[in-house]
Amino acid sequence: IISGSSDGKIICWDAKTHKILQTLEGHEGGVTSVTFSPDGNQIISGSSDKKIFCWDAKTHKLLQTLRGHEGGVTSVTFSPDGKQIISGSHPNKIICWDAITHKPIQTLEGHKDWVRSVAYSPDGKQIISGSDDKKIICWDAKTHKILQTLEGHKRAVNSVTFSPDGNQIISGSHDRKIICWDAKTHKQLQTLEGHEGAVFSVTFSPDGKQIISGSDDGKIICYPVGDLFGTSGIDRIPGTFHELIFLPDLTTESKTIGKFDWANSNTGRYLESFDPRMIYAPRGLGSDGARERDNLVHIAARSGCSSFLEYASTVESLGENPSGTSANTSANISTDTSADPSDHFMVACLFRNSEDRTPLYCAYESQDTASIGIILTSLLALFGDKYTKFSIAKCHFQHFGDIFPLNEFIPILRDYPRVANKFLKELSLVEAYQEIVKKEYPKATIRDGQEIIVGSEERSPETFWVQRQSDEKHVTTDAIPVTAMVLGIPGIASRGSEFLKNAVLGAKKINRFTAFESKTLEILIDFKWKTYGRSAFLAHLYKDITMVAAFSLDAILHQRLGSEHLILKILGYLPMLATISLWAFFCHHEVNQFKGSKTTSAYLGDFWNLLDLASLGSIFATYLLRAAECAAEHTLLPSTYRWSTLMMALALPLAYINTLYFMQGFKESGQLVRMILGIIGGIRVFVIILLACMIGFAFAFYVLYQGKADYVGIQHRSPFLSLFSSYALLLGDFDVNELEESSSFGITVFLFMGFTFFINIIMLNLLIAIMGDIFDRIQENAVAEFLFARANILLEIEATFGEKEKSKTDWYPRWLQVLVAITEGNESDDRVDWAGRVRALKGAMGKINEQVGGLRDKFDASEKKREESEKMLVEIRKEAGEESKKREEIEKMLVEMRKEAGEESKKREESEKMLVEIRKEAGEESKKREESEKMLKLICDKFEISVN
Repeated sequence: IISGSSDGKIICWDAKTHKILQTLEGHEGGVTSVTFSPDGNQIISGSSDKKIFCWDAKTHKLLQTLRGHEGGVTSVTFSPDGKQIISGSHPNKIICWDAITHKPIQTLEGHKDWVRSVAYSPDGKQIISGSDDKKIICWDAKTHKILQTLEGHKRAVNSVTFSPDGNQIISGSHDRKIICWDAKTHKQLQTLEGHEGAVFSVTFSPDGKQIISGSDDGKIICYPVGDLFGTSGIDRIPGTFHELIFLPDLTTESKTIGKFDWANSNTGRYLESFDPRMIYAPRGLGSDGARERDNLVHIAARSGCSSFLEYASTVESLGENPSGTSANTSANISTDTSADPSDHFMVACLFRNSEDRTPLYCAYESQDTASIGIILTSLLALFGDKYTKFSIAKCHFQHFGDIFPLNEFIPILRDYPRVANKFLKELSLVEAYQEIVKKEYPKATIRDGQEIIVGSEERSPETFWVQRQSDEKHVTTDAIPVTAMVLGIPGIASRGSEFLKNAVLGAKKINRFTAFESKTLEILIDFKWKTYGRSAFLAHLYKDITMVAAFSLDAILHQRLGSEHLILKILGYLPMLATISLWAFFCHHEVNQFKGSKTTSAYLGDFWNLLDLASLGSIFATYLLRAAECAAEHTLLPSTYRWSTLMMALALPLAYINTLYFMQGFKESGQLVRMILGIIGGIRVFVIILLACMIGFAFAFYVLYQGKADYVGIQHRSPFLSLFSSYALLLGDFDVNELEESSSFGITVFLFMGFTFFINIIMLNLLIAIMGDIFDRIQENAVAEFLFARANILLEIEATFGEKEKSKTDWYPRWLQVLVAITEGNESDDRVDWAGRVRALKGAMGKINEQVGGLRDKFDASEKKREESEKMLVEIRKEAGEESKKREEIEKMLVEMRKEAGEESKKREESEKMLVEIRKEAGEESKKREESEKMLKLICDKFEISVN
């Protein structure tokens, strides 16, 4: 093991004993990167001193110093074949070196800031680099050209590396995230989160099954990869689990493995516990912890991993089965058939965690529309034949639809209406107990066309329909065959349920009413309407008609109250008194409705509420002004009713228009009212454009007529009158002689022709086309829009209910029972209106054409890719030939280097011989010097001379 430190030292450790083998010194700055060569014979190190050292891994001696960087070296590594070295540094330079000659080959330029990390792909064909400029660049290792720039991090990229198989790239950043990329397509695969600080190092385990990351938060996190990586499309699942296992078929071991309390027909109870090992759950979680931790589907839904959920819903098992038998999570639904792949996923979607939440709620919290749709699609199977019922000891029944998470689905109706609408449209009625119906109640007199809908507290009471038929006073001489059905979701009609309210809010949100084409909402609305809605609605209707009639009669008679006959005076005041009393009733109704709406925005967001306020307010203003006029003249019979009359003139049309609200409650008139509202809403932009054009022409006419001093007409006396005259011209009411009275007859004629051509011909024909399209669209969804309007009426009625009405249990049943006629042949539903169907078919054909065009585009794209692949293959072959030539040249250079090395060896031997001779000569010289010194000493002693 080797390690580098900021003290400039490199330490070699024994991997077994963990003792220090050697300390390498030489760098003058901190060591930022160290690594072994692929053959293990060399060590390279990069430092902030701008140098790269090559060391002998065995002798630990310095072999070579590589110089060329202008700033501190941050990352160095060998190519997989050990022939090249790549290094990154400050400020933004990457240098590729020859590992044999230690000379620079190429400088790679592309980053705009400090290069933090560089790495080779396992096959040596690519180089990747991460930088402080937040980018990752993929380079061609041969041509050193940029292949792709990967962008996804929000801060500096500190570490990059390839997976062992070279198929993925991972990067760690200062933004605390790890991103996984596809090495071939360079697309982002997933984002791993978990660190609370900057991620400085990321790598794969040698087997490629784990991702390991280090951060300045002091944590090292291991993320599992396994076989799911790159195939299931995991996006952001945190590393809280390692392996997944499943129990064998529970049909033979259910008594010893887990506790099950299934729903039955009389109590409606749902499963109290699941053995968590039968669904996606972390290994080691026992039955005692069944509600302590999230299962895998919880985690995926909370993390927004829709691609993983889609994958999980189609595979039979995501983990190994230690027993060797096939994993079966069908919860003992059937002992004769094996579980479908979706069974495992469906059971997991029903499992509740410690917070009593299913994966559906987790997906709702994460605001992931795709995950919500996948889970709801899986839960549709609960209402199919397979999960509808089966007997235990021939007397009890299980209904898996009873455990559908209704309370978690209701807010989805409001916030994700498109997904919820798709679920409701595919949701069908569930068969009741045919064994009982066929024996006791084979026929019935069907009223209201096709269905009888009744509420009940029990799911499938045995004598429900029999007892009801015995209470009928008429004889069933015209009885026809029937089948008993039940609405599979319990509680949607219960007291306090906001199922219908949220369905209405969701439809308003997207301005689409397809949810009301579903059988579920149709039956719910029909039941509420027949139970209490119709009677309350008619009572309000009669009172509204009475108030409008009395107000109209008062408008006719109030000018004649000065009659001398007492009877006529009394009769004149009766309509006013009736209007005021009913006005007070409807004001109280609006107050209750406002309280039921809970918020002001919810109340004012309804068009009919605004119309109610305008109508009631104008009536109140009428009588308030009348009282003021009476007080001004100190008499009950003032001589004039100027202001009250003007207000009454405004109040009368508002009161009559407000009656359209009640017309929505009836099928034929309700569809027409919805059509009127739809057309008004659809031509809003057109009206703005038309009004702008009319104002422009009106001012032009006003200027022309005012420019003539002797103009005496009234049509263009003011801008307002000019606008009114332009509106009359739009309707075809004009006088040609009036044109001569303008200041310029020619310009006036030109403007007149322009107005009639642009407004009367182009704009009005455009209006006709727009209204035709709106008519077709509304007519196509006429039934759904009618039910939507009736649902609004029911919600308004319920908002005014007090405790007395809310305490009626028969109004708020848990279950809705439906008796349906068995028709012979393919009789058409008389509710279906075929107007607009041709347009719908054309739209469908247009979509098919678009799909065909898309397939053609994909085919053309695949052909281009094939041609590009062939070109690349030719280039690869050429490069392979060039590489072969280079290899031969390198071998020749190696031979020459060996020859040179031999000559150098001979020269070294000759130098050594010369060194020996020089040493001998030096020895002889030393001896002569010693003898000379001795003789000098003797002479000095003889002549007594001192020697200094």
